[in-house]
Amino acid sequence: METSQRRINLILNALMKTEGVAAQDEHCSRVSSINRKALNLHETSAEDIDGFIKCYGNHARPFQEWAIGQRYITKRRTIPDADIINYTHLTGYDAENLFGDMVYLKETAGHDRRLVPGMLTGSIADALIVGSGILEGYAVALVSINNFRALAPVYAGDTIQVEMEVTKVKPSKSKKDRGIVTTYQKVKNQDGKVVVEYEVSRMIRRSS
Repeated sequence: METSQRRINLILNALMKTEGVAAQDEHCSRVSSINRKALNLHETSAEDIDGFIKCYGNHARPFQEWAIGQRYITKRRTIPDADIINYTHLTGYDAENLFGDMVYLKETAGHDRRLVPGMLTGSIADALIVGSGILEGYAVALVSINNFRALAPVYAGDTIQVEMEVTKVKPSKSKKDRGIVTTYQKVKNQDGKVVVEYEVSRMIRRSS
């Protein structure tokens, strides 16, 4: 434990001295542009890295700054009843007993709180990624969402957070000013349980 903390402190000190990188606190450091060799990350365990890579203020990244293996964690967001009611009414989901009939929900489906539709959880999760600022000014288009899985129920009042890892970076063959970045998202609730997971590909432009 002492060794792990020492490594984290060494990395944080290096972060503070690295030009163009701001170390905000021990749980939030901007790490994408850090020189890996300078920080000796190859000598640091994944657990150590996860301890300080939880960044709540990611700066916008053009295509050339994305790399396979990068990981980001968003801020948290609590989902209130109002969000569920508005979403189910807008989409027509409230015609389904699971979302429009609280008696059915409790007595037949066995849930004691209002359920959050899986697609609403996914939408809020993706909004947390967008809201982090990491795509600001460089996102061009959503390309695809794949392997969407709802692994556990999400209820009104639950708080979610997204862990994102870059799994693929592919330059565009037809347009040299952009490329496609694919990331894997794990959405966790307040207890750290994964409730939704999915893969998303976005078209990101390069900086000029």
